[in-house]
Amino acid sequence: MCIMEAMTGQFPWGTIPDTVVKRNVLKRKALPPRPRIFNDSEWEMVQRMCHSDPQRRITIGAVVSMIYNFSI
Repeated sequence: MCIMEAMTGQFPWGTIPDTVVKRNVLKRKALPPRPRIFNDSEWEMVQRMCHSDPQRRITIGAVVSMIYNFSI
């Protein structure tokens, strides 16, 4: 979620109480709403970084590579 905050300057879940955020993440496997600033590829990266199954999350190396490709 830090990447969302870095790109938007706002907290990913806004002013939603922590207890609600925890329920959304742990029980519903939900992500915060997609900020308009994210294009499809960037949002897909966030989704892959935050996959509920740790074994299915992308590696930090893949994240670095994707961010590099976004910048060129």
